[in-house]
Amino acid sequence: MKMKFRTYVIAALATTALVPLIAWSLLQWSDIRSSLAKDDWEQRFFTGIGSAFLVERMKSVDVFAAHVESETAKRLRAGVTCASLEGFLAELAAANPYIRSLKCTGADTPAARAARSGGTAWRLEPGDDGGSLRFYRRIADRADVVIEGTAERGELFRDIAAMYNMRGVRFVLLDEERRYVWPVLGLSGRAVWDHALGREGLIEEAGERFWMSANHFAHGAPQWTMIALKPQEERIADRREMIGRTLLLAVLVLSLTAAAGFAAIRPLSRSMRRLRGDLDEA
Repeated sequence: MKMKFRTYVIAALATTALVPLIAWSLLQWSDIRSSLAKDDWEQRFFTGIGSAFLVERMKSVDVFAAHVESETAKRLRAGVTCASLEGFLAELAAANPYIRSLKCTGADTPAARAARSGGTAWRLEPGDDGGSLRFYRRIADRADVVIEGTAERGELFRDIAAMYNMRGVRFVLLDEERRYVWPVLGLSGRAVWDHALGREGLIEEAGERFWMSANHFAHGAPQWTMIALKPQEERIADRREMIGRTLLLAVLVLSLTAAAGFAAIRPLSRSMRRLRGDLDEA
């Protein structure tokens, strides 16, 4: 009888203590889910902002390429040959931090043929060092001549990558064939992205899980995709901390409840015996 009474007392105390603890845990869990959803929304938002910023930067190169095309066309109409424009184009390239080199060449390569009149075609050329990022622009009134330029990938994208790194997010840029434009190689050392390209989702790369959000460039820009990757461990760190804190608190509450129950058994039993005795005498 004494054991049953002790069990009832401890169970009553535990229930009294655990009900507010469970309610508090549910509120905490709701806050964590809201915070996680907010972080994911911010990652999507900044992926879109980054894409817009990149498009504007690429358009600035396009404007520069249009200027080079115009100046080159003037000289070609004046009878100057492509070969003699090397020094002039080198000076123009040196004036733009995003451009490594410029040259006037024939339009008989597949990449050059992709360049349309009045537009700039971007292409990632394969190579042992991850390849070079080049652009081609056709001379408007010379179908047999294009301007070929090599871009400085570091100057184009390094500051954007640093901006995302400050937020704990990895910046990735893919071309239309899912090859890495930035960085040169993926975390696993591959030059080609081999995951699905949905709007967002969980992926695993080089043995680590990442939460991915992707955004395709707008019309009028290269058909590239910008991706932001956040380590899943960092993304759910608050949730894990909350779960650990709740479990620790639950163990502490149960331990204190059991101790309080055992401490209260003796005076409660004595009081029950006195009450039983008073009832018997009555």
